[in-house]
Amino acid sequence: MEITRSTLAEVHYALPNLEPKTLRTYESLWDRHVLPNIGGVELRQLRPAVLHRFLAQVQRDGLSPASVKKVAGMVQGVLQRAVEGERIAQNPSAKRQRDVSGMSAGRGVLLPSRSA
Repeated sequence: MEITRSTLAEVHYALPNLEPKTLRTYESLWDRHVLPNIGGVELRQLRPAVLHRFLAQVQRDGLSPASVKKVAGMVQGVLQRAVEGERIAQNPSAKRQRDVSGMSAGRGVLLPSRSA
């Protein structure tokens, strides 16, 4: 399974309580930041280091900290659904600690520190 527009839909369309505006925001972030950077990557090829580089890149690209957290949460959600659907064995974004690469934990997703 690859990261595509439909992987976002699989996670977020399953959440019936999302407001239309929230859904549009998620879709925009997905299309503008996730797909160009890691779209087409097989889920089983994603590792914490790949996710760290991706999140650091969108931060360098000027995405606000709040939006970086939204993007990280969406990717984590896709990966968690892949675990639940037995498409991958474990969620590489679920680490909850600071590691040597400068990632800081935030609600189960690794986020780049502002100095990364």
